[in-house]
Amino acid sequence: MNKKLIICASICFIVTILAILYLGSPRKLYGDPTGEVTFDMPNEIDFYKGERIWFCHVKQCARAYTQTELGKEYNKDDIYYCLDCLEKFETLTKGTSQYDKFFSEVKSKDDFILKDRSVGEQALLPKGTPIRRRNYKTYNGTQLNTTAVFSGPGRGSIHRPQLCLRAAGGHISNEFSHKIKISDKKDLDIHVINLSNVYTLANGQNEVVHSIYAYWFFNPFKETESHTTRFLYTLFDGAFLNYRPRWAYVSVAFEIDPNDPDRWKTILQDFVPRLYPPLEKYREQERSKRWIETTLDTSNQN
Repeated sequence: MNKKLIICASICFIVTILAILYLGSPRKLYGDPTGEVTFDMPNEIDFYKGERIWFCHVKQCARAYTQTELGKEYNKDDIYYCLDCLEKFETLTKGTSQYDKFFSEVKSKDDFILKDRSVGEQALLPKGTPIRRRNYKTYNGTQLNTTAVFSGPGRGSIHRPQLCLRAAGGHISNEFSHKIKISDKKDLDIHVINLSNVYTLANGQNEVVHSIYAYWFFNPFKETESHTTRFLYTLFDGAFLNYRPRWAYVSVAFEIDPNDPDRWKTILQDFVPRLYPPLEKYREQERSKRWIETTLDTSNQN
């Protein structure tokens, strides 16, 4: 290997390690990386109607519900329970093999309380990671599962989305960059993943579901579809500017018909420019926090 290349690589490695150690030490920063996230997904975006999604954390169930399926309008003080688990809890006979198999880890009805994040997200994301999510439905029935995950106190709040997708059993067949035209003067680069999942139906047959998972990252001043680029931005801002803004990644996921392989382009081109303005409004609010001073100790965070 070229001697100069080895020297350059060694210098880059040492600088990166020093930057990470510096970023992990208690110090005064600018920005508001742990403040309240004021953004929420709109309930309506033009003709797209949005619903909240809730997740059961009983491993033998893990069902996701829309707000309509729960039969109640959203109230932030309400507690929602998994309807399937409640029914089985009341109908199955305690002590039978069927009951024990389904409720092997259930201690009380409180275990049926629905969460705003999936079992996989709960396991992978640090405690306190803010998530905002809606399931948007179009006039023709297409459903777009739209999520914004915000960085929290822990370093793992924002990570490569591929980790969660594979942890949930997804198979990634292809991934690539794609450009969305937001306006005449604005283009947005997003990352697109071709995903497939295998589900077992009630009759025992397997069904393969094909979907598109598109995402990008943003902070108050920067946008990128690359996790590596986001990491380098974070290193530079923290090491040279003492600036640590809150990052977020936005994802839009929906099923596709393998017989109509290019329709996803039309769906994303129609939806993303409509979603972009409320995200940009939030970013403008966060820009005003550029010079807020924060003392942050990340040395003991996961």
